[in-house]
Parts: sequence; C-alpha cells; structure tokens
Amino acid sequence: MTSKIIIRVVILIILAVLAIVFLKPKQDEVTPKLPAGSTPPIDISLVADKEWVWEKTVLSTGSTTAPKVPGKFTITLASDTQVSGTTDCNNFSGIYMVGTEGILTFGPFAMTKMYCEGSQEAEFTGELAKVQSFTLTDGNLSLMLEGGEGTMIFTKIEKMETI
Repeated sequence: MTSKIIIRVVILIILAVLAIVFLKPKQDEVTPKLPAGSTPPIDISLVADKEWVWEKTVLSTGSTTAPKVPGKFTITLASDTQVSGTTDCNNFSGIYMVGTEGILTFGPFAMTKMYCEGSQEAEFTGELAKVQSFTLTDGNLSLMLEGGEGTMIFTKIEKMETI
C-alpha cells in the first residue's frame, strides 16, 4: 500500500510541475500599458537598428541636462531586443523590452569598468534605467522617464556610406 501512495505523490508532483511550466504566462504575453490619454504607440522598428546620440534630458522641473562632451553618449536598439551603447567613459550592453502603447524598459546593463573622473556615465545610465516609454517626434527619439520625471532626447546618427 505504501508504494501506491508514493506513486500517487510522484504523479501529483509531476502534474504540478507541468501545470506551472505550461500555464505560466510568457514574458511577451505580459504587456504593460500606458495610462489613459497617452499618445498612440509607435512601431519599434522605426527606431531599431539605428544608432542614437543623447542630446539632452529635460526634467519636469524645467531644468535641462546635456552631455559635457557631445556625441559620446549613444544607444542602439537592435531588432533582437539587445541594446548597446557608449558613454563618455565606457561601453555597455543589455536588453530592452517593448510593450503595447509605447512601453519601453531596459534590463540591467553589463558595462566595461574604466574609471573616468568627471564622467556623466552614472547620470546617463541612471536615467536609462528609469525609462518607461518612447515616441518618435520630428526624427528625434524621446525616452520618457517614469512618473513624468522628464524626457531624454536622442537624435539619429547618420552614417556615411562607404564605397
């Protein structure tokens, strides 16, 4: 009689594991939404596979932050959800996630570890960590920070074709 109980317990454990595996929502099925009244979404393909340079961040307080060294802070959103970029000191990479209605968030970044005195790297990557959505306006990529804290503005880097 003991072996029948053990077999039933093993079967219940297997069924529970299968239920967890197959009934758990997949990452792409969880789609966060912007608040009501937000601007309509744009297709990520309009900004993917292009290199963007940070021009400035406009905070909700009215203050503006711009890079001390223009052109050093970049991001590239690859179509496979990989993000890479540069700062005034290091390179970084990671992932990004896109949801419905313009939602965009970045995962943790892997970064080279060179020290550069006076770098704005922590400020730049800290703001990227707060991104919650994106829009494309007049050719500029705007990344909106959580809680309406501000907007990071990027322009597309035009690459010259080589012959």
